[in-house]
Amino acid sequence: VFYTKLFPAVMQGEQVEDSIIRALNRVYAELEHWDVVVIIRGGGATSDLSGFDTYELATNCAQFPLPIITGIGQERDDTVIDMVAHTRVKTPTA
Repeated sequence: VFYTKLFPAVMQGEQVEDSIIRALNRVYAELEHWDVVVIIRGGGATSDLSGFDTYELATNCAQFPLPIITGIGQERDDTVIDMVAHTRVKTPTA
């Protein structure tokens, strides 16, 4: 048995970084209830994924106390948070 909870965040546009960091902070506030964080977003134009390449977001993900699984974009897409995540999968193929 496992339980899920949505911590909404913007997945495209200028607010990606701040929105995901705020969501991670909400997860952190309930840390004892969770075993993993999953950050997913479907594919799209490569330029739409630039919000996932910021230093601040990568730092937050790399230092988060729970494992983070990312599913950002299609197989051909690479983002910085994919590189620092515990596990990286690609949507929808994986």
